[in-house]
Parts: sequence; structure tokens; C-alpha cells
Amino acid sequence: MKTAKKFICVIMIFCILACSAFTVSASAADNSAVARVYICSNWRKITSTPHAFIYVQNLTKHDITVGAYTCHKGEGVSVGTSALAQFNGIGVYYNLESYNGNRAGLDNCVYLERKVTQSELDKMSDFIKNANYWEAIAFNCVYFATMAWNRSGGDFIPPIDLPPHVLRLEIKAHDYGEDDLKMYYPDSSRVYKQRGMGDNARLEHVADSALNCTIG
Repeated sequence: MKTAKKFICVIMIFCILACSAFTVSASAADNSAVARVYICSNWRKITSTPHAFIYVQNLTKHDITVGAYTCHKGEGVSVGTSALAQFNGIGVYYNLESYNGNRAGLDNCVYLERKVTQSELDKMSDFIKNANYWEAIAFNCVYFATMAWNRSGGDFIPPIDLPPHVLRLEIKAHDYGEDDLKMYYPDSSRVYKQRGMGDNARLEHVADSALNCTIG
């Protein structure tokens, strides 16, 4: 009888330890980084208007979802709102900044960066899918970028419709990077305009007019 009780006690202790280890493992997985998020302000020429956008780098060995876009392992995606690619419509674009930035350069680009968990990425993606519009006064590229950054858990930037020049000053008030952002270079077939919002968000290839527009 005593042997049986000891055996049961050993089994119970083993089960408790196993459950604890599983809980710790699950917690660690929840807190592990799946992506690195950047908030960027590009200003290619003194005569041009600065532009703000976010860039997301996949840190995993599998695909991740950024807004309505599937970002493959080893790659990244830029996301921003624009009115310059008018023939494709105003609103959210994917890889427009990456394509044009790699083609024409990212001179005078300043940025903040942070790693994000899956939960933080999901919150940012939900915002992106529901923010498919643009308005110069109330919802410009800076407002979109700062809101997406804040949803990712980054150092808080006031989500007001900041002029791009003011955002640059805000970024420089932190520990920022400059001119060395290396984005994944997609080919032209992977530059998209978001259509719809929320659960109806979907991707549509852009016309050549977007590929030739000046961003920043």
C-alpha cells in the first residue's frame, strides 16, 4: 500500500512539473519575436515632400501576415498610404516604398525599429486592414504610419496628423537609425494596392503609374 502511494505521489509530481514546463514554454513562445517593425520617414530631395511608412521584416522561418499581405520567410514588406499613385486609388499600398526605395534610393531616411510578437503584429495588421483611405488633413501618410507603429507597441508617437517634417523631429528625439535601412527588393509584380477593408481586404496589382511615382 505504501509503495502504491509513493508511486502515485511520484506520478502526480511528474504531472505537475510537466504542466509547469508546458506553461513556461507556451509563455516563451507567446513572447518570442516574429518580426521587426520600422517606422520610417524618407525625404529624397529637398524639393520633394517627405513621406512616412512602415517596414516589416519577417524574422521567422515561415510566412507571416501583414495586413492583407503574406510576407514570406527571409523577406520584408513596406506598407504606407499614398495619394500619389492616383490611377490606382488613394489608400494602403504594399511594397510601393520598397520597390521605389530600392530603385531610386532612400536618401535622408530616418527610422525607429523594434521587434514584435505575434500578438503585436496581429494588432497592427488589424489596423492596416481597416485603414484603407487617405486624406491630406485628417489621415495622411504620417497618421497611418504612427498609428500602425503605436499598435505594434513601439515608443508612443502622438497619433495626430503630423506634417512629415515634424515626424522626422519626433523620430530623432529617440535612439534612431539613419540612411542604412536595407529593405527587401520585390519585383514589380509584387507591388499591390489594398482593396476593401477588414475581412474584405484583398490585394490588387498596381498599374505602371504607381511604379513610376515619386515617394519621398
